[in-house]
Amino acid sequence: MKYKIDKTDINDKKYLSISTKSRLVKAFKNSSEKMSKFCHRHNIPTSTFSYWCKTYTESNTTPKLTEVILSKPDTKREIEIILENNLKVKLGVNNSVELMGLIKDLRKC
Repeated sequence: MKYKIDKTDINDKKYLSISTKSRLVKAFKNSSEKMSKFCHRHNIPTSTFSYWCKTYTESNTTPKLTEVILSKPDTKREIEIILENNLKVKLGVNNSVELMGLIKDLRKC
């Protein structure tokens, strides 16, 4: 399998994309060329290309996914209302919208 490598891609080696580096590594690994000759032909320092071979192999460029399970946080809160006759009322409230509705209803009393 041939890997297309655009010569303009490798003119500025400092800013090569990961995909370009990966294509170069794949092209080298599928060739029978010695690394030094391949690097000379593409004007890449052998030490740099050797690093790319270690870093940008297919197993290193494949993203590793980890399953993350999100759970809904326990947002239920308790509000305590103390009335004039020292009567205490405790109510469970799930969110601020529910709390505001409860306060409006209590003001009507």
